[in-house]
Amino acid sequence: MPSPLKADPTRTKILRRAYERKLKSKYNQLMRKLRKLIVEEDSFGLTTKSLTSFVSSATIQVRNLDTIWSGITANEDWQFLEDDEKLKEFETWLEAETGLTVISEDDRYWEEFVEEGYRRGAGRAFQDAHPIMEFLEGAERFIGGKNQFMSSTLNAPESIRKVKLLAASNLELIKGANQAMQNRIKQDLVTGLVQGDNPRVIARRMSKSVDISKKRARLIAQTEIIKAHAEGQLDAMEHMGIEDITAAVEHNTAGDNRVCPQCKPLDGVVLKVKNAHGIIPVHPGCRCGWAPANVGEDRKGQKRSKKAIQTAFDDSIKSTIPKTKRRSLKEARKRSKWKGATIKAEAAPKSLDDVDHISELQK
Repeated sequence: MPSPLKADPTRTKILRRAYERKLKSKYNQLMRKLRKLIVEEDSFGLTTKSLTSFVSSATIQVRNLDTIWSGITANEDWQFLEDDEKLKEFETWLEAETGLTVISEDDRYWEEFVEEGYRRGAGRAFQDAHPIMEFLEGAERFIGGKNQFMSSTLNAPESIRKVKLLAASNLELIKGANQAMQNRIKQDLVTGLVQGDNPRVIARRMSKSVDISKKRARLIAQTEIIKAHAEGQLDAMEHMGIEDITAAVEHNTAGDNRVCPQCKPLDGVVLKVKNAHGIIPVHPGCRCGWAPANVGEDRKGQKRSKKAIQTAFDDSIKSTIPKTKRRSLKEARKRSKWKGATIKAEAAPKSLDDVDHISELQK
Protein backbone atom coordinates (compact mmCIF):
# COMPACT_ATOMS: atom_id res chain seq x y z
CA MET A 1 0.00 0.00 0.00
CA PRO A 2 1.69 3.24 -1.13
CA SER A 3 1.74 6.24 1.19
CA PRO A 4 -0.78 9.04 0.47
CA LEU A 5 2.08 11.20 -0.82
CA LYS A 6 3.26 8.52 -3.22
CA ALA A 7 -0.26 7.62 -4.30
CA ASP A 8 -1.01 11.26 -5.10
CA PRO A 9 2.24 13.30 -5.12
CA THR A 10 0.46 16.57 -5.93
CA ARG A 11 -2.50 15.94 -3.60
CA THR A 12 -4.80 17.31 -6.27
CA LYS A 13 -6.94 14.22 -6.84
CA ILE A 14 -10.09 15.80 -5.40
CA LEU A 15 -9.58 18.94 -7.49
CA ARG A 16 -8.96 16.92 -10.64
CA ARG A 17 -12.09 14.85 -10.05
CA ALA A 18 -14.15 18.00 -9.51
CA TYR A 19 -12.93 19.42 -12.83
CA GLU A 20 -13.70 16.13 -14.57
CA ARG A 21 -17.23 16.09 -13.15
CA LYS A 22 -17.79 19.65 -14.33
CA LEU A 23 -16.73 18.77 -17.87
CA LYS A 24 -18.75 15.55 -17.81
CA SER A 25 -21.91 17.43 -16.86
CA LYS A 26 -21.37 19.85 -19.75
CA TYR A 27 -21.09 17.06 -22.31
CA ASN A 28 -24.05 15.18 -20.84
CA GLN A 29 -26.11 18.36 -21.12
CA LEU A 30 -25.14 18.68 -24.77
CA MET A 31 -26.15 15.07 -25.46
CA ARG A 32 -29.56 15.61 -23.89
CA LYS A 33 -30.13 18.61 -26.16
CA LEU A 34 -29.03 16.61 -29.21
CA ARG A 35 -31.41 13.77 -28.35
CA LYS A 36 -34.26 16.22 -27.88
CA LEU A 37 -33.56 17.87 -31.24
CA ILE A 38 -33.06 14.68 -33.23
CA VAL A 39 -35.52 12.28 -31.56
CA GLU A 40 -38.17 14.15 -29.59
CA GLU A 41 -38.60 17.09 -31.96
CA ASP A 42 -37.80 15.03 -35.06
CA SER A 43 -36.19 18.15 -36.51
CA PHE A 44 -35.18 16.39 -39.73
CA GLY A 45 -38.57 14.78 -40.24
CA LEU A 46 -37.14 11.26 -40.25
CA THR A 47 -39.88 9.79 -38.08
CA THR A 48 -42.52 11.88 -39.86
CA LYS A 49 -41.38 10.66 -43.29
CA SER A 50 -41.31 7.10 -42.12
CA LEU A 51 -44.79 7.26 -40.62
CA THR A 52 -46.22 9.05 -43.67
CA SER A 53 -44.85 6.35 -45.93
CA PHE A 54 -46.22 3.69 -43.60
CA VAL A 55 -49.66 5.27 -43.43
CA SER A 56 -49.90 5.59 -47.21
CA SER A 57 -49.22 1.87 -47.69
CA ALA A 58 -51.33 0.41 -44.88
CA THR A 59 -54.72 0.71 -43.20
CA ILE A 60 -54.36 1.75 -39.57
CA GLN A 61 -57.10 2.43 -37.03
CA VAL A 62 -57.16 6.04 -35.87
CA ARG A 63 -56.48 5.17 -32.25
CA ASN A 64 -53.33 3.23 -33.21
CA LEU A 65 -52.15 6.07 -35.41
CA ASP A 66 -52.57 8.50 -32.52
CA THR A 67 -50.46 6.21 -30.36
CA ILE A 68 -47.68 6.10 -32.96
CA TRP A 69 -47.61 9.87 -33.31
CA SER A 70 -47.67 10.53 -29.56
CA GLY A 71 -44.41 11.75 -28.09
CA ILE A 72 -43.24 13.39 -31.33
CA THR A 73 -43.01 17.17 -31.14
CA ALA A 74 -42.30 18.78 -34.49
CA ASN A 75 -39.59 21.43 -34.66
CA GLU A 76 -41.63 24.27 -36.09
CA ASP A 77 -38.54 26.37 -36.79
CA TRP A 78 -37.21 23.89 -39.35
CA GLN A 79 -40.34 22.13 -40.60
CA PHE A 80 -40.56 24.00 -43.93
CA LEU A 81 -36.84 23.88 -44.75
CA GLU A 82 -35.18 21.60 -47.27
CA ASP A 83 -32.71 19.03 -45.99
CA ASP A 84 -29.61 21.02 -47.02
CA GLU A 85 -31.04 24.09 -45.28
CA LYS A 86 -31.72 22.03 -42.16
CA LEU A 87 -28.11 20.84 -42.18
CA LYS A 88 -26.88 24.44 -42.23
CA GLU A 89 -29.24 25.31 -39.38
CA PHE A 90 -27.99 22.30 -37.46
CA GLU A 91 -24.36 23.35 -37.91
CA THR A 92 -25.17 26.80 -36.53
CA TRP A 93 -27.13 25.26 -33.65
CA LEU A 94 -24.34 22.79 -32.83
CA GLU A 95 -21.62 25.43 -32.84
CA ALA A 96 -23.64 27.63 -30.52
CA GLU A 97 -24.56 24.79 -28.16
CA THR A 98 -21.00 23.47 -28.02
CA GLY A 99 -19.71 26.91 -27.18
CA LEU A 100 -22.39 27.86 -24.68
CA THR A 101 -22.74 24.44 -23.10
CA VAL A 102 -19.14 23.36 -22.86
CA ILE A 103 -16.82 26.39 -22.99
CA SER A 104 -18.97 29.40 -22.26
CA GLU A 105 -17.04 32.66 -22.00
CA ASP A 106 -19.57 33.61 -19.33
CA ASP A 107 -18.82 30.49 -17.28
CA ARG A 108 -15.03 30.48 -16.98
CA TYR A 109 -14.90 27.35 -14.85
CA TRP A 110 -11.71 26.11 -16.55
CA GLU A 111 -9.91 29.26 -15.39
CA GLU A 112 -11.05 28.70 -11.81
CA PHE A 113 -9.74 25.14 -11.76
CA VAL A 114 -6.38 26.08 -13.28
CA GLU A 115 -5.96 28.93 -10.80
CA GLU A 116 -6.77 26.62 -7.90
CA GLY A 117 -4.24 24.06 -9.15
CA TYR A 118 -1.58 26.78 -9.32
CA ARG A 119 -2.50 28.05 -5.84
CA ARG A 120 -2.21 24.59 -4.35
CA GLY A 121 1.18 24.13 -5.98
CA ALA A 122 2.43 27.36 -4.42
CA GLY A 123 1.05 26.33 -1.04
CA ARG A 124 2.71 22.95 -1.29
CA ALA A 125 6.06 24.60 -2.08
CA PHE A 126 5.79 26.79 1.02
CA GLN A 127 4.98 23.81 3.19
CA ASP A 128 7.85 21.72 1.83
CA ALA A 129 10.38 24.55 2.08
CA HIS A 130 9.29 25.77 5.50
CA PRO A 131 12.04 23.87 7.40
CA ILE A 132 14.73 25.93 5.63
CA MET A 133 12.79 29.19 5.49
CA GLU A 134 14.95 30.89 8.13
CA PHE A 135 18.04 30.36 6.00
CA LEU A 136 16.61 32.00 2.88
CA GLU A 137 17.60 35.52 1.94
CA GLY A 138 14.71 37.91 2.47
CA ALA A 139 12.90 35.44 4.72
CA GLU A 140 11.44 38.37 6.64
CA ARG A 141 9.02 38.74 3.71
CA PHE A 142 7.29 35.59 4.90
CA ILE A 143 7.36 36.20 8.64
CA GLY A 144 3.59 36.49 8.55
CA GLY A 145 3.36 32.82 7.62
CA LYS A 146 1.73 30.97 4.77
CA ASN A 147 -1.13 33.42 4.20
CA GLN A 148 1.25 36.33 3.70
CA PHE A 149 3.45 34.26 1.42
CA MET A 150 0.51 33.05 -0.67
CA SER A 151 -0.83 36.58 -1.04
CA SER A 152 2.52 38.00 -2.14
CA THR A 153 3.16 35.09 -4.51
CA LEU A 154 -0.26 34.83 -6.17
CA ASN A 155 -0.60 38.59 -6.59
CA ALA A 156 2.80 38.97 -8.17
CA PRO A 157 2.52 40.14 -11.82
CA GLU A 158 4.44 37.14 -13.09
CA SER A 159 2.13 34.72 -11.26
CA ILE A 160 -0.99 36.44 -12.61
CA ARG A 161 0.48 36.27 -16.11
CA LYS A 162 1.37 32.58 -15.69
CA VAL A 163 -2.14 31.64 -14.55
CA LYS A 164 -3.68 33.45 -17.53
CA LEU A 165 -1.35 31.63 -19.91
CA LEU A 166 -2.14 28.27 -18.33
CA ALA A 167 -5.89 28.95 -18.49
CA ALA A 168 -5.64 30.06 -22.14
CA SER A 169 -3.73 26.88 -23.01
CA ASN A 170 -6.36 24.81 -21.24
CA LEU A 171 -9.16 26.53 -23.13
CA GLU A 172 -7.49 25.92 -26.50
CA LEU A 173 -7.24 22.21 -25.73
CA ILE A 174 -10.94 22.05 -24.85
CA LYS A 175 -11.82 23.96 -28.00
CA GLY A 176 -9.78 21.50 -30.04
CA ALA A 177 -11.63 18.57 -28.48
CA ASN A 178 -14.95 20.24 -29.17
CA GLN A 179 -14.13 21.03 -32.78
CA ALA A 180 -13.26 17.39 -33.41
CA MET A 181 -16.53 16.42 -31.71
CA GLN A 182 -18.54 18.82 -33.88
CA ASN A 183 -17.04 17.30 -37.02
CA ARG A 184 -17.90 13.77 -35.88
CA ILE A 185 -21.46 14.73 -34.93
CA LYS A 186 -22.07 16.41 -38.29
CA GLN A 187 -20.76 13.33 -40.06
CA ASP A 188 -23.03 11.15 -37.90
CA LEU A 189 -26.01 13.19 -39.05
CA VAL A 190 -25.06 13.13 -42.73
CA THR A 191 -24.52 9.36 -42.58
CA GLY A 192 -27.88 8.90 -40.93
CA LEU A 193 -29.70 11.05 -43.47
CA VAL A 194 -28.05 9.29 -46.41
CA GLN A 195 -28.87 5.85 -45.02
CA GLY A 196 -32.34 6.85 -43.90
CA ASP A 197 -31.64 5.79 -40.33
CA ASN A 198 -34.15 6.08 -37.52
CA PRO A 199 -33.53 9.23 -35.41
CA ARG A 200 -32.78 7.05 -32.38
CA VAL A 201 -30.04 5.28 -34.34
CA ILE A 202 -28.55 8.65 -35.27
CA ALA A 203 -28.77 9.84 -31.66
CA ARG A 204 -26.96 6.72 -30.41
CA ARG A 205 -24.21 7.30 -32.96
CA MET A 206 -23.88 10.91 -31.82
CA SER A 207 -23.76 9.77 -28.22
CA LYS A 208 -20.65 7.72 -28.98
CA SER A 209 -19.04 10.76 -30.60
CA VAL A 210 -19.76 12.87 -27.52
CA ASP A 211 -18.34 10.12 -25.27
CA ILE A 212 -15.05 10.25 -27.19
CA SER A 213 -14.73 13.97 -26.48
CA LYS A 214 -15.85 13.48 -22.89
CA LYS A 215 -12.96 11.06 -22.30
CA ARG A 216 -10.53 13.42 -23.99
CA ALA A 217 -11.77 16.33 -21.88
CA ARG A 218 -11.27 14.24 -18.74
CA LEU A 219 -7.65 13.66 -19.75
CA ILE A 220 -7.23 17.37 -20.43
CA ALA A 221 -8.62 18.22 -16.99
CA GLN A 222 -6.19 15.91 -15.21
CA THR A 223 -3.17 16.99 -17.24
CA GLU A 224 -3.80 20.73 -16.99
CA ILE A 225 -4.33 20.65 -13.23
CA ILE A 226 -1.02 18.81 -12.84
CA LYS A 227 0.70 21.38 -15.09
CA ALA A 228 -0.71 24.30 -13.10
CA HIS A 229 0.29 22.66 -9.82
CA ALA A 230 3.87 22.05 -11.00
CA GLU A 231 4.28 25.62 -12.24
CA GLY A 232 2.80 26.95 -9.00
CA GLN A 233 5.39 24.97 -7.04
CA LEU A 234 8.32 26.17 -9.12
CA ASP A 235 7.23 29.82 -9.24
CA ALA A 236 6.75 29.79 -5.47
CA MET A 237 10.21 28.34 -4.93
CA GLU A 238 11.69 31.06 -7.08
CA HIS A 239 9.68 33.65 -5.16
CA MET A 240 11.16 32.31 -1.93
CA GLY A 241 14.64 32.72 -3.34
CA ILE A 242 15.37 29.02 -3.34
CA GLU A 243 16.97 29.19 -6.76
CA ASP A 244 19.39 31.82 -5.49
CA ILE A 245 21.00 29.25 -3.23
CA THR A 246 21.09 26.63 -5.97
CA ALA A 247 18.43 24.51 -4.35
CA ALA A 248 16.80 21.89 -6.55
CA VAL A 249 13.57 20.04 -7.02
CA GLU A 250 13.16 16.31 -6.96
CA HIS A 251 10.86 14.53 -9.38
CA ASN A 252 8.38 12.19 -7.66
CA THR A 253 6.25 9.63 -9.49
CA ALA A 254 3.04 8.32 -7.99
CA GLY A 255 4.93 5.31 -6.63
CA ASP A 256 2.35 2.66 -7.50
CA ASN A 257 1.91 0.05 -10.21
CA ARG A 258 0.32 2.66 -12.49
CA VAL A 259 3.56 4.62 -12.90
CA CYS A 260 4.19 4.59 -16.62
CA PRO A 261 7.49 3.65 -18.31
CA GLN A 262 7.92 7.26 -19.40
CA CYS A 263 7.81 8.66 -15.85
CA LYS A 264 9.55 5.85 -13.97
CA PRO A 265 13.11 6.67 -15.16
CA LEU A 266 12.67 10.26 -13.98
CA ASP A 267 11.92 9.38 -10.36
CA GLY A 268 14.66 10.92 -8.22
CA VAL A 269 16.07 13.24 -10.88
CA VAL A 270 17.36 16.45 -9.27
CA LEU A 271 17.28 19.68 -11.29
CA LYS A 272 17.74 23.36 -10.79
CA VAL A 273 14.45 25.17 -10.41
CA LYS A 274 14.97 27.22 -13.56
CA ASN A 275 15.45 24.05 -15.61
CA ALA A 276 12.38 22.29 -14.23
CA HIS A 277 9.70 24.48 -15.82
CA GLY A 278 7.72 22.60 -18.45
CA ILE A 279 9.02 19.16 -17.48
CA ILE A 280 5.80 18.20 -15.69
CA PRO A 281 3.43 16.93 -16.95
CA VAL A 282 5.60 14.39 -18.72
CA HIS A 283 2.65 13.12 -20.79
CA PRO A 284 -1.16 13.44 -20.91
CA GLY A 285 -2.60 12.04 -17.69
CA CYS A 286 0.68 12.44 -15.80
CA ARG A 287 0.35 12.49 -11.99
CA CYS A 288 3.89 13.52 -11.04
CA GLY A 289 4.99 16.41 -8.87
CA TRP A 290 8.01 18.24 -7.48
CA ALA A 291 9.55 18.40 -4.02
CA PRO A 292 12.48 20.47 -2.74
CA ALA A 293 15.82 18.66 -2.75
CA ASN A 294 19.01 19.36 -0.81
CA VAL A 295 17.04 20.15 2.34
CA GLY A 296 18.31 17.28 4.46
CA GLU A 297 16.24 14.57 2.76
CA ASP A 298 17.38 11.00 2.25
CA ARG A 299 19.34 10.99 -1.01
CA LYS A 300 18.88 7.29 -1.68
CA GLY A 301 17.57 6.83 -5.19
CA GLN A 302 18.33 10.38 -6.31
CA LYS A 303 19.97 10.97 -9.69
CA ARG A 304 22.38 13.84 -9.31
CA SER A 305 25.26 13.43 -11.77
CA LYS A 306 25.10 14.82 -15.28
CA LYS A 307 25.33 11.31 -16.71
CA ALA A 308 22.60 9.88 -14.47
CA ILE A 309 20.23 12.74 -15.25
CA GLN A 310 20.82 12.51 -19.00
CA THR A 311 20.34 8.74 -18.92
CA ALA A 312 17.05 9.18 -17.08
CA PHE A 313 15.71 11.57 -19.71
CA ASP A 314 17.00 9.35 -22.53
CA ASP A 315 15.29 6.30 -21.02
CA SER A 316 12.06 8.25 -20.70
CA ILE A 317 12.16 9.20 -24.39
CA LYS A 318 13.08 5.65 -25.43
CA SER A 319 10.00 4.31 -23.64
CA THR A 320 7.79 6.23 -26.09
CA ILE A 321 9.18 4.40 -29.13
CA PRO A 322 6.72 1.71 -30.29
CA LYS A 323 8.24 -1.77 -30.21
CA THR A 324 7.21 -2.27 -33.81
CA LYS A 325 9.14 0.79 -34.96
CA ARG A 326 12.85 1.00 -35.67
CA ARG A 327 13.35 4.53 -34.46
CA SER A 328 16.52 6.05 -33.05
CA LEU A 329 16.66 8.14 -29.89
CA LYS A 330 17.46 11.17 -32.04
CA GLU A 331 14.33 10.59 -34.13
CA ALA A 332 12.22 10.08 -31.01
CA ARG A 333 13.48 13.37 -29.61
CA LYS A 334 12.47 15.22 -32.77
CA ARG A 335 8.99 13.70 -32.70
CA SER A 336 8.40 14.48 -29.04
CA LYS A 337 6.68 17.71 -27.93
CA TRP A 338 7.82 17.25 -24.32
CA LYS A 339 10.42 19.73 -23.05
CA GLY A 340 12.44 16.89 -21.54
CA ALA A 341 13.23 15.68 -25.04
CA THR A 342 15.50 18.67 -25.62
CA ILE A 343 16.95 19.11 -22.14
CA LYS A 344 20.73 19.27 -21.72
CA ALA A 345 21.55 17.66 -18.42
CA GLU A 346 23.48 19.49 -15.72
CA ALA A 347 24.84 18.06 -12.51
CA ALA A 348 22.56 18.65 -9.53
CA PRO A 349 23.30 21.72 -7.37
CA LYS A 350 25.19 21.30 -4.13
CA SER A 351 23.28 20.68 -0.94
CA LEU A 352 22.59 23.33 1.67
CA ASP A 353 25.43 22.01 3.81
CA ASP A 354 27.84 22.77 0.96
CA VAL A 355 26.75 26.39 0.54
CA ASP A 356 29.07 28.60 2.53
CA HIS A 357 26.68 31.31 3.69
CA ILE A 358 24.05 28.76 4.72
CA SER A 359 26.63 26.78 6.67
CA GLU A 360 27.62 29.95 8.47
CA LEU A 361 24.01 30.64 9.40
CA GLN A 362 23.65 27.13 10.76
CA LYS A 363 26.63 27.49 13.18
